[in-house]
Amino acid sequence: MTLRMFKKANTKQKKKHTRSRHKFKPQLITRQINDVVRITTSYLEMKDLIHVSTICRESYSLYSKPLAVKKLLQAVIDGNLINAEKIISSNPTLLLERGTVKDYAGRTHINRTAYQLALGACDFNVVDLHGNIVVDGMAEMIEKYFQQLPGKSIQEINQIIQNQHMGQFPENYDEIEKEKIIEDSKNLHRMFEVLKVAPEKDAQTILYLEEDILRIIRTEKSERACELHKRSQSIIKANSIDNFQNAFSDLTNYLVEHSIMRADVNWSLFKALYQFRNYLEPKTSHTIGYHFNHSMFVEAIQLYEQQFVCNYHHWEASTNMFYCQKVLGYIERFVSVQDAQNMAHGICQLLRNGEKSKRSLKFHDGGIYFPLDDLKFSRELGYLRTVTPIGWTLHTIVQTDEGAANWAIFKTYVKQKQQDRNLRKHRASTRETLVPNKYD
Repeated sequence: MTLRMFKKANTKQKKKHTRSRHKFKPQLITRQINDVVRITTSYLEMKDLIHVSTICRESYSLYSKPLAVKKLLQAVIDGNLINAEKIISSNPTLLLERGTVKDYAGRTHINRTAYQLALGACDFNVVDLHGNIVVDGMAEMIEKYFQQLPGKSIQEINQIIQNQHMGQFPENYDEIEKEKIIEDSKNLHRMFEVLKVAPEKDAQTILYLEEDILRIIRTEKSERACELHKRSQSIIKANSIDNFQNAFSDLTNYLVEHSIMRADVNWSLFKALYQFRNYLEPKTSHTIGYHFNHSMFVEAIQLYEQQFVCNYHHWEASTNMFYCQKVLGYIERFVSVQDAQNMAHGICQLLRNGEKSKRSLKFHDGGIYFPLDDLKFSRELGYLRTVTPIGWTLHTIVQTDEGAANWAIFKTYVKQKQQDRNLRKHRASTRETLVPNKYD
């Protein structure tokens, strides 16, 4: 074999190896690029997506749509009606897209559409006692833009809405919701029964202890502030009975060793409180159903009216303050964002006075409802404060005749939410899904 023939054969062999080594990779990436983008964006925060599309210009075309979807879903779950409508009006086809998003209460919603998020949050129109719309609902706004999907007939739009509704509330959801309501009620009553029989001095002791812990965490830049925060969060986030027990013992031992609390304290009420907090804390991702159980909140109010108002009369009683701050208040940490906006404005002002909502999270007395790490108000919610139906955050509830009437208005508000839920369920099951356009 001559030198020329050898080089020619060697070159052919190299080309063969090169083709065999790389020929499948472009095809693999081409087939899966959309899946790769969808999966990666589900793990990225909004700011990360913006950085990727800004820094890497080649990726902008790939990530521009996921970024728009992320912005839309975040606007919906944050209750930002104006921003959500701007995004949808510029591109109604985004209503067909899905994504993962986290709400103010710490719940992660996976593979949801904008409409499904609005349905799960019960973000509907709210009317006053005279039937006038005082809160524009996210769900109604989205339903309007479904009708603007390009190239879709009324029948196809109906089918899309029905499919999304059934995706949020599958056929077996009624049974799932019943079990959830029973479990919520059981845990609420467990907390209630412990508090009901607790001596006033025990309730007062835990009130003072909670104040001390929150003061240390908020005001001190010290090791014990970090340790208290870490230990209390470990209890709340514990995902098993053993983990809870170990974390609770760790906290109580730390409190005694560092002279924050006496060793002879009856810890049963403190433990029941943390069991209640642990139960309410989100531990798994949400994919279906309603985000918040309104019936649990109503039941908690009824228990307050039946037990503490009747038996203690005086609103400054330690047991009364304990229930308002730490039971009612902690439940309020997990309401959906539209509920938080309405409560910040004042349910009474909306329903009784007919005031138009600005869909704001700001309270009348300063501060904001969400996010929950606001130093002045929301961080104390469920620890030292509760939100009343008139849009104020208080250490306890002054239960007067007017106060009782205010809670009655709140129950009317919840009943309205439940009626809207049932109406949409009926329309989805009978294929009358497309709601008449209330914006015309």
